[in-house]
Amino acid sequence: MLRLIVSWVAPNFTRSFYIYIFIIIILTVNPAILSAAKKLAGVVFTATVLVTLVMELWSNLPVVLSSGMRLNAFFAYTVYGVMRYGYQTD
Repeated sequence: MLRLIVSWVAPNFTRSFYIYIFIIIILTVNPAILSAAKKLAGVVFTATVLVTLVMELWSNLPVVLSSGMRLNAFFAYTVYGVMRYGYQTD
């Protein structure tokens, strides 16, 4: 019985640990990426926290928003930076 518990707890603890490390990375890197597109870092941090919490609680799964970071980087550096399209209408 103890071997069964240990074999179940250890992998789940490891997965949870890595997921929360990724969440910390996302919460620090995402505002830095979008600051390159002249977005306010505090507002982006708050939005990232709220969206992460909603995704975690609603899906009841450890969902990490790393795929959204690729889109943010694309828009911040390519669309806004290289192509010079802004998020405000001129």
